[in-house]
Amino acid sequence: QYLQTTLEIGVQGMVVLLLIFISALIFSWKNKNWILFLLTLAFIFNSFFESMFQRESGIVFFSFWMCILLVYSNSKKIKSVIL
Repeated sequence: QYLQTTLEIGVQGMVVLLLIFISALIFSWKNKNWILFLLTLAFIFNSFFESMFQRESGIVFFSFWMCILLVYSNSKKIKSVIL
């Protein structure tokens, strides 16, 4: 995935991809959402060997679960602020 992104979009695209991964890791670490953290690490690891954004199984599975876990983290944060 990293090589393909760099060749298709350029170095700027690779930097953006890495920033997305790093921001997801930092967000999950700060919110102590370990499932999201492990899911992001799995996506990063799988991207070393396979182009995850080009496969339906990769993009659907990881996008779905990352969105669900991000919404869950934000809803927990909002509930703690309200209470």
